[in-house]
Formats: sequence, structure tokens, C-alpha cells
Amino acid sequence: MSEQAFTNIHLPPAVIEFCEKQINIHRVIWFLTCVSFFIAWNRGLALLYALFSLLITVLLLSYLLPPLQLRKLNISMRPLGKFSVGHVGTIEYSIDSPSMRYHLLLHPELPFCDEKTGNIFFSQVDTKQIQSVNVMCNARGCFRINEITVSSAYPFGIFTFSKKIPLEPTEFLVFPSCITLYHTPKAHTADNISLGDVLIRHTGGQGDFASIREYRQGDELRHVHWLASARNGTLIIKEYERSDKPTLLIALNNNSSVNVGEGNNSTFEVSIRITAALVELASQLGVPCYIVGHDDEPWQMNIPSYTTDFYSLYEQLARTHTSANLSYDSIVEEALHCYPHANLLVTFCSDEFKVNAIVSPRITHIDLIMVSNGFRFPAQSHSQNTCHQQENKISYLINAASRLEGLFR
Repeated sequence: MSEQAFTNIHLPPAVIEFCEKQINIHRVIWFLTCVSFFIAWNRGLALLYALFSLLITVLLLSYLLPPLQLRKLNISMRPLGKFSVGHVGTIEYSIDSPSMRYHLLLHPELPFCDEKTGNIFFSQVDTKQIQSVNVMCNARGCFRINEITVSSAYPFGIFTFSKKIPLEPTEFLVFPSCITLYHTPKAHTADNISLGDVLIRHTGGQGDFASIREYRQGDELRHVHWLASARNGTLIIKEYERSDKPTLLIALNNNSSVNVGEGNNSTFEVSIRITAALVELASQLGVPCYIVGHDDEPWQMNIPSYTTDFYSLYEQLARTHTSANLSYDSIVEEALHCYPHANLLVTFCSDEFKVNAIVSPRITHIDLIMVSNGFRFPAQSHSQNTCHQQENKISYLINAASRLEGLFR
């Protein structure tokens, strides 16, 4: 057979996969050991007996020495600096041992990064060794690491021995990825002021007369325009305008049943990113912000205007998670009850589960609607953001491909 023909031989994929799984140096040495023993026993060749003895010695050392490398090890790990999705974080490992150790491979189970990203190899440990490794974070959340897997194949690399070693519980907080919003949601006003002084139409008697409108549920009868009501045959309400400082209220939707999509591109993760970016921008513009959520227990957070330190915000958003059996309407109503002075409300829902909570007409309701199929099939979604307005409610449709930076344009 010519060299050209030999190089053109292609094994079936099934054969290649079988060889990769079943053939390794450990099994090859065992095979050679058995072959040399049977040939030496049959032929009585001293050289093969010597080869057999050598192979047996190598195998015994390969089995006995790796476990000795893992005895009485004390390992610790800690995060260095801030961890956030889409960025590199640094983990510091420290190993203490009573004597010299060789060829130690650490396999930490880090749910927030790729499987082998945090692995680190120590060729030699001289009683105490400290080494750092960089990892790329791809999942937001609060993660507790309680153990680590350590393996060694010293000295020949034939047999690998692994052992789980308990750690001092270590917490990793991975913040949501950062986006920059260039626009803010607009209030339902005649002059379209964004997060500045908001002209609110209300039914009270304070302020300048603005207009009249038909009666809506919740309006007080003392604000009825009786003459106009008599002419039209239906109740008519008087509206006035006053200048109010804006206050932003965000109600997170922690209901797991409406969370669609996978990993960092799910609807809940997108709502977390929007919340962080919107609060940062609003606070920089001098607008106080309030966030309401419900994990295992309800929680609230206040972000004052002109804040420069958002660590507490990102820490809370890193810890929050979805939970089952939650009524989002009750969360929104509770938020409105706790912060009655808020005049800008941001809610998150899907096109399959609408927000049915009753929102006062004086409040601008920004409803961010996640298109479910856009997150189930992200490759088929489009990047264009669409907006619909009806009275005091402004709805934005969002899918997996939406450009969040220009959301409120």
C-alpha cells in the first residue's frame, strides 16, 4: 500500500469514538504486562520476566503514590474583586500541606462559568502555595461553594486518583451584566418630559384646570362636572394639572411560571439588566427609585437620587431569583400601596400573562412585555423595539434580540 493510500484511510466515527473512550495508557500497560507474563511463563525468558516485573512495579507505584499526594491537604478559595456576567473574575486558591506535594489538579464546581474554566494545576506545592486563576462569568446569582475536587496522577500519569475535599463555605456573588440606557421612559404628559418635572393630570382641585373626561372606576364623585354630565348623559370628571417631581417604582416579576428562555437570555435575566440600567440612569438624573421584589420573602429597596455607589443595588439583584406560586398582580398592588407617591411605575410581564393590577390614572404605567416566542426561538426574533400607548399606559415589546440600549427611544 502506497503512502498516499495509507493517509487517505478514514475510520468510521463510531470506531474513533470507541477508541477514544476505551484505549488509554493505563489499559495498554496492563495489556503489555499480561502479554509479557504469559510469554515469559510459556518460554521461560528471563528478559520478559524482568519486563513483567518492571511493568508491575510501574502499575503499583501509579496506584499507591497519587492517593498519598492528597493526604492532609487544606485548601481554601476566595474571590478577588467583583464578579459580573460577561466579565472576567479572579479566584485565589491556597493549598497547605505538611510536606512537598506534586502534580495537583483542582476541579472546583463553579455553576457561574464553564465546566473547566476554574481548573488550576499545581506542579509542586511546598507546604503552602497560593495561585490565582481568571474565570469568565456567564450566569448571575449567589453561589456557595462547599467542596472542591482534587486529583493527582503523580508520578507517571497512568492512573488518576480524585478526592473531594471540604472547603470553608465560600460565597460568590455574580452581578448582572451592565447595559447603558440612553433614554428614559416618558411620562403621559402633553410636553413628553422624561424624568424631569412631570405634569400629572389628576382629579383634585389643586393646580390648573386641564380638561374633562368620562368617569372611570375609582374617581371620586366630588370631582364630577355636573353640568357637562347633564349635557352628555354620563358622568364627566374634571381634571387638573400640577407639576410633580418624578418618582420611579419598579416591580420585579419573580414568578417562575412566566420566565421564558435559557440562561442569561431568559426573560427574568433581561428584566434584571433593564432594572439595573434604568435605576442607574434615573438616579443620575436626580430621580429617587424604589424596587419591589419577592423571592422566598418580599423585599424592597430604596435608591436615592444622585447616588454614585450602586453596589447594594447590584448585590440585591444578584441574590434575587424566581419562585413558584407568586401572584405578580399582588406584588404590583403591594408596591403601589407601599409607595403611593410614586408617579412612574415599571412592570414586567409576557404576552401570555398580562398585568391586571389596577393602576391609578395619575401614574404613568410603563409595561415591559416580553415576547415569549422571541425568547423561545431567539434566532427568529428581530431587534426592533415597538411601543404602544393607551391613556396612562405605555407598553414596550421586548424579545431576545432587542437592543436594550435604545429601549425607551
